[in-house]
Amino acid sequence: LSPSGSPNPYYAEFGWVGPGAPNADTVWTADSQTLTAEKPVTLTYDNGQGLVFRRVISVDPKFMFAVKDSVENRGGAPVTL
Repeated sequence: LSPSGSPNPYYAEFGWVGPGAPNADTVWTADSQTLTAEKPVTLTYDNGQGLVFRRVISVDPKFMFAVKDSVENRGGAPVTL
C-alpha cells in the first residue's frame, strides 16, 4: 500500500461520515501493539458526545486483513452516520 498523495497511491479507506465521527486526525486507543493471526487489535475512539467507535483489525495466516467497524451510542438521542 502507498499513502494518499504519493506519486502512485494505492490505499484502502474505511470510516464514518457525520458530526462527531472520527477523521484522519483522530487519535485512537489500541488494546495491543501487536497484531497476529491469533490476536486481532481493537482500536477505540470515544468522541466525548456519547459515541464510542470501535475498529477491530485482524489478519489470517495468509495475510488477508479484515476490518470490522461498530459504533456504540451511549447518548439519549438517535444519531445518523
